[in-house]
Amino acid sequence: MDREITDAATLRDALSELGADDINHHGRPLSAHLIGTYALLGAWGNPDFVALAGAFHSIYGTEEFAAKAQPLSRRGTIAGLI
Repeated sequence: MDREITDAATLRDALSELGADDINHHGRPLSAHLIGTYALLGAWGNPDFVALAGAFHSIYGTEEFAAKAQPLSRRGTIAGLI
């Protein structure tokens, strides 16, 4: 995956390609949660790179949210998107 994320639409496409649409996150797709995080961080006036980092905050799962859209071995790919 070699793309630049410049807006919510390209973020949505990238998250979909990474499998975040297929993971349930409290009754909605993980991608919806991550896009919401991106939007909220942007609305709070954070720089875009902070909002993008927030959009991937649980792509590998978390201690509380065990589902993983991507394994840690793809960390370089995810970092390249951010």
